[in-house]
Amino acid sequence: MELGKDIPEEEVWKTINDLGKEKASGPDGYNIALFQHCWSVVNGEMMGLFAESHKKGLIEKSLNAIFISLLPKVAGEDEIQTY
Repeated sequence: MELGKDIPEEEVWKTINDLGKEKASGPDGYNIALFQHCWSVVNGEMMGLFAESHKKGLIEKSLNAIFISLLPKVAGEDEIQTY
């Protein structure tokens, strides 16, 4: 792919398939297998996202956000050591 040209859908699809099915999930809890399985449904939105980012030269900050949630090891505990 050349810089300045639109991102071809074939390249996005190849990249998604090259990632493997069980890559770590994002903050929404979905791993890459969802995108592989549902590509025919989500490809329009995804390609629109890439086209807009490419056109503006910006990546939406929320795409690079990380949320950490601590889950207790023992129910009903509120001490940090039990997380």
